Amino acid sequence: MRASTVSEFSGGKLEATMAAPTTRSSRRYRNIVANLRAQGRPCCLCGELIDYSLRYPHKRSFSAHHLKSFSAYPELREDPANLDATHLECNKAGTGVPSRSPFTPRPLGQPSRNW
Repeated sequence: MRASTVSEFSGGKLEATMAAPTTRSSRRYRNIVANLRAQGRPCCLCGELIDYSLRYPHKRSFSAHHLKSFSAYPELREDPANLDATHLECNKAGTGVPSRSPFTPRPLGQPSRNW
């Protein structure tokens, strides 16, 4: 979500001021991260399962990863499609490249028999 321009009436003049930029502590961002945590997804960077019972600062705990950089794409900071689940250590490693595309289907496992 992009910071929007807000007009304020001050002393007979209409002045434009910028709204506060979105941050990781905004209510909207915290709700998006809580929803992401509730999905119980595997780490998008290494592909391994995340133990959601672990809490920060444990290195294998859940962390929300911005697929497009938080600083380079401020308009995507609170976009749920730009966030995915990672381990804290994977997120801090800074690779930033998911091990799989979100559109790549996961393997189904071994077939029960040859068809």
